[in-house]
Amino acid sequence: MNNPLHEFGSRLDRALRAAVCAAAAGAAGAVALLFFSIAAFVAIRDARGTVEASLALGCAYLLVALIAVVVLVAMQRRARREREEKERRAREAARAGPAWWQDPAVLSAGVQAARMFGVRATVPLGIAAALAGFFLGGAARDRGKGGGTGTSSADRS
Repeated sequence: MNNPLHEFGSRLDRALRAAVCAAAAGAAGAVALLFFSIAAFVAIRDARGTVEASLALGCAYLLVALIAVVVLVAMQRRARREREEKERRAREAARAGPAWWQDPAVLSAGVQAARMFGVRATVPLGIAAALAGFFLGGAARDRGKGGGTGTSSADRS
């Protein structure tokens, strides 16, 4: 049998090793970029001159920075859209009202059934009803998430 602490320690060890390797790869990449930039600068300087070499590398790094900014802005917009969509769904769910099992009429019917049938007969029925509601509710949610148009039948008419 596996010891959970040993398994956790192994996972932590692997994560630490991966972090060290990623840091080493990042540092090596930065040094490689530095040397490639120096080599490009020297080559352009010999062919065109110092000012042109400086301008060429400056423009190249400016282009890289602009691409990074565009990607960052796109990621922020996407995150904001997802957050707004999540908030909209939460508002719609709150507006829809409580679930059927939170309805006072359903709860009072359950209490009356418990009184009528007795506690020993009602507990297994209640468990079975809760399981059925859980599984049927999950299936309905999954069906609602699947590749539909996102509109209900009331929205289509």
